[in-house]
Amino acid sequence: SIVDAAILPLQTSPEAINLKSHWQVLEDKTGSLSITDILQDQASAAPMPIFTALPGDLRASYTKSVYWLKLELQRKNTQASSQWWMEITPNMLDDVRAYHVANDQIISTHQSGDRTLFANAETRHRLAVFRLHLADTEKHTIYLRIQTTSALYFSAHLYTPKAFAEASNFQSSLMGIFYGVMLAM
Repeated sequence: SIVDAAILPLQTSPEAINLKSHWQVLEDKTGSLSITDILQDQASAAPMPIFTALPGDLRASYTKSVYWLKLELQRKNTQASSQWWMEITPNMLDDVRAYHVANDQIISTHQSGDRTLFANAETRHRLAVFRLHLADTEKHTIYLRIQTTSALYFSAHLYTPKAFAEASNFQSSLMGIFYGVMLAM
């Protein structure tokens, strides 16, 4: 079924958002769709790709399919942060591409995955992190293309840069405590 999911409103709080159940999904069984195909005009003679609501996180086990995810978001006012960082888990997905679209134009593209060199990562972090700039209060759409040979599980969070730093520092502290205890044993 065709779904016109609600636009995720970005406000001054919260500064960290679990994106579970905010996505729409499209399975591309042949892996042949491009972002151009996804963005094709509604008036086109070709059939439009149909996204459906994704209740929860994406779990597709081992698959040869490519999955496209769609997220619509909008700053509710100019006081809401214009900078948002999307953190994607797990880090073993082979190829994750993000396309930031507004007014039917691709504003930015991002790429990550376990085949991307760490030195080439947009944000040097243990997980894929894409930096999104929402300059206005218009609707923005994020399309993710995910392809992997490992088991496909996907989860994402959206953070302001400050909230991202706090969450990342907290997680690093927990891992440090865990490994410290393990070494002491």
